[in-house]
Amino acid sequence: MKRSAFTLVEVLVAAVIFVIAAVPIYYAIAGGAGRGIETSKLSMARKILESFREEIMSKTYDEIKPMVPAGADFGKLDGGYPKTLTDVLEFQRQFKDFDFQPKARFNPTRNTVIEFMASVTWTRADGSKHPEEKLAFVMVGKNAP
Repeated sequence: MKRSAFTLVEVLVAAVIFVIAAVPIYYAIAGGAGRGIETSKLSMARKILESFREEIMSKTYDEIKPMVPAGADFGKLDGGYPKTLTDVLEFQRQFKDFDFQPKARFNPTRNTVIEFMASVTWTRADGSKHPEEKLAFVMVGKNAP
C-alpha cells in the first residue's frame, strides 16, 4: 500500500512562502487605507477653511471690525464664525486631532482693509503633524468720510 502525505518540512516551506507573499499584500492594503484617511482629513480641513471664509464674508465690515485684535500683527480672531467651530467639533469627534487657527489684522497701510489668515493642522497616520493647510483673504470696508 502506497501512502501519500506531506512531510513537516513541506508544510513549513509552504507556510514560509505564504507569509513572504502575504506581508507585502498586507502593507499595500494598510497603506491604501492610511492614504484614504489622509485624503479625508485634507478634504475636511479645506471644508473648515471654506466654511470660515464664507461665514466671515457673510457679515458686514462693521460686524467684524470689533472682533479684530488691535496691532499690526495677526492675532486670534475673537468670534464671528460659530458654524465653522461646529464643523471643527464635528470632525474632532471623528478624528480627534484637528487644530483650527483663525487670525486677523487691520492692514497696516489701509485701516479699511481687514486681512484674514486661517490654518488647519492634523496628525498623520505615522504620528507626524501635517503641514498647515492655509487660507488667506481680505474684507474691505467703506472709506471714512
